[in-house]
Amino acid sequence: PKGHFFFMGDNRDFSRDSRDIYFMGFVPKENILGRVTHIFFSSATLETYNLFGVIRDFRLNRTFQKVN
Repeated sequence: PKGHFFFMGDNRDFSRDSRDIYFMGFVPKENILGRVTHIFFSSATLETYNLFGVIRDFRLNRTFQKVN
């Protein structure tokens, strides 16, 4: 809708993004604080609740990279 934005995650099957209308849906413009400039943390694992999986699949080459 006008004045709202659609956000899509980078994991097609497991992202909690605008495609999940019960979790997020469209985001009103007033809720947007700024723009993404850097990747803070990156992990290849889907097991975000499993600390050992996150550490094992940590992607150092993507961490702190600038987003174009």
